[in-house]
Amino acid sequence: MYRSGTLAPDEDTDGDGMINRTEALSRTNPLDTESVLSLNLESDAGRIRLWCPMQNPKRYDILFRGDFSSAGWTTLASIVTAESFLFEDVAGATGAAGFYQLAVSDVNTDSDGLTDWEE
Repeated sequence: MYRSGTLAPDEDTDGDGMINRTEALSRTNPLDTESVLSLNLESDAGRIRLWCPMQNPKRYDILFRGDFSSAGWTTLASIVTAESFLFEDVAGATGAAGFYQLAVSDVNTDSDGLTDWEE
């Protein structure tokens, strides 16, 4: 993991606002201030802006659910990118207020059996 095995999990080594443990779970680099996962919500326009600078491509699944008593999450979009992107949930696409979740996973763009993050 970015040669970060000796870093204290509850410290923010690179000073980007995310502790090392959260960076490991988010698959960002705890030694790089520019490698941070941030989620910004612009609810006035019914938009979600996701800014995710990464070194390797990731898969971002944008999920929605109206409440926590319903069956589960609905996938609104799946995006594979190594760059920042804007996802816009137009009013009416989900039909109501609710909760959003961003799921981040690794991809294997060259199909060699190792994810880009592992290489």
